Amino acid sequence: MVYICSLLLWSTQADRRSAAQHGSAGISVDYTIASFAEIERRVHRPGDRFSADAALAIKGSLEPCVMLHLYPRSQLHVSLLVIHDDGGALPCATNAAVLALADAGVSMSSLPSACAAM
Repeated sequence: MVYICSLLLWSTQADRRSAAQHGSAGISVDYTIASFAEIERRVHRPGDRFSADAALAIKGSLEPCVMLHLYPRSQLHVSLLVIHDDGGALPCATNAAVLALADAGVSMSSLPSACAAM
């Protein structure tokens, strides 16, 4: 079982001027694992290597599907928190991010889904 809390923050202006894209919106993903989420309790730093790679993979799967040109100069921020992880947290986080975007009414050309095969 994997429990993930997802949150979508939609701002009409980018936080930094360098992050602003004038022709389309920008997507940023924050992936965090709670310290009590796994069997071995260890502190996961917000900027650790695994979290950064997972956030980059989720962002890469979301960007082609979201119609970014409809939201000029906007910033979409998806925040994902893994609360309980028994395996397969990355595909579940991808699905949670897609559902958060769909629930917020963000226009998408398709709804991507992820799964883990063993």
